Amino acid sequence: MSSLHIPPEHLRAILDAIPDGIGVERDGCIVWANRGFARLYGYADASEVLGSSLGRFVLPADLERLEDYSTRRLRGEDVPNHYQFRGLHRDGHPVEVEIFVSSYEHDGALHVLGALRDVTERVALAQRMEQGHKLEALGTLTRGIAHDFNNLLTAVMGNISVARERLIMDQDPNEALERAARAAEKGAQLTRQLQAFTGRQHPEREAADPAQLVRDTIELLEHTVTPAIQIRTVLSEDLPPVAIPPDQLQQILMNLSINAVDAMPGGGELVLGATRHPSDDPLPFPADLPVDMVRFEVRDSGDGIDPSVLPRIFEPFFTTKPVGKGTGLGLAAVFGAVNNHGGHIEVTSDPGRETHFQIWLPATQAPTVSANVPPDAPPPQGRREHTVLVVDDDPQVRFIFQEILELGGYRVIATDCGDDAISILDECLAQDSPVHMALVDLVMPGMDGVTCIERLHSALPNLPVLLCTGLDRDGRLDALPDTPLIGVLRKPVSIDRLLAEVGQRLQGE
Repeated sequence: MSSLHIPPEHLRAILDAIPDGIGVERDGCIVWANRGFARLYGYADASEVLGSSLGRFVLPADLERLEDYSTRRLRGEDVPNHYQFRGLHRDGHPVEVEIFVSSYEHDGALHVLGALRDVTERVALAQRMEQGHKLEALGTLTRGIAHDFNNLLTAVMGNISVARERLIMDQDPNEALERAARAAEKGAQLTRQLQAFTGRQHPEREAADPAQLVRDTIELLEHTVTPAIQIRTVLSEDLPPVAIPPDQLQQILMNLSINAVDAMPGGGELVLGATRHPSDDPLPFPADLPVDMVRFEVRDSGDGIDPSVLPRIFEPFFTTKPVGKGTGLGLAAVFGAVNNHGGHIEVTSDPGRETHFQIWLPATQAPTVSANVPPDAPPPQGRREHTVLVVDDDPQVRFIFQEILELGGYRVIATDCGDDAISILDECLAQDSPVHMALVDLVMPGMDGVTCIERLHSALPNLPVLLCTGLDRDGRLDALPDTPLIGVLRKPVSIDRLLAEVGQRLQGE
């Protein structure tokens, strides 16, 4: 029986009819491509892309990763053969690209064949789903959190009133003031946790601390669940960071936990855990490379999931909840986030007894995001010859910062806008009366904090600055120059933290 022979011109027509892009790379350059490859990047014909380097088709931020894959592939190392990256369209806009890779030897050279697909719409849908479920989960959280915030505000206001009365009666107010401060700090911690849950994604170079995020999730849940639900924690010691932004991991844990709580209307046990999974231990799923992983689990003793429903639970918009009670976005968003970060998720359920979600995420050496915790050591005291410029449009914040810094021994100049801050600095420089440091609010009318810092550094390049913010609404923090001269101070802030941060940046002067 003779084999089927396809003439080259027919094969070319077949490959050009495929809607996905196919390209062949050798020594970092495209040596062959079909029409789908050209269309993906905005070109009319494949001849326009031949001979081009990879850098022409990949965003600079992702190019280093792809070049690293190529280098390791040439050395014969195992590298992923399925991943996503951000491509660069001919007109300059980014394109989300999914690629399947294979390699072969030809004429003594390694050739890499990639099958590419434009998944921009799929990624955008996943992001919309993620935001939609954040709102759904946040609605559940706020019912419990509003109650706790009211209690905290009652404690703050009540203890301040008690302190005033004790002053009138010539009694010591310190105990009441300490109670007010502790209640306010609890409110600050709760605010930070909510910002982590609902905030914008962190850059992927930041890693998540598994143990801390499990504890943070439990602390948030405690504002939501009834006493009839017992929460148990299972944590290994010395867990490594995992390669996922912290806000995404906390959202995954919260989504699964809230679903678990909903499955136990009469009460039960909720187990949250994270354990180390060494690279030499077998996994219950195929993995491209042997790497250390962390296994997360969320297990409830609720109603379980019907076996006929179980295969569909990760489908977008599929839900078993009544109309108006669920969007069907939550588990789809969880599945997408886990897979996008090289992880794996499995679920088992025993109807009437329990449901058990397990998530494996790869460990990483990237630095974790540290919390804004007060220092143990006493804050250094300032010197009167140190002048600090405070720029904040909120009069209460501006006044309290000025008061704290003056109590700490600093000379303070305060203003409510960036334009005045620039004028003040120019006047001080003209009069040979230097400003040694600046505290600048991020969100202000007119000139924002990042622009203000840029203008201040134009006049005085070595000026240490603390950018103060409670929430980065539009990603402006990403525009900050990467320099030790600039630090970020998260509001609300204690007197010890403020004086310590200022003192550390003025050491040695």
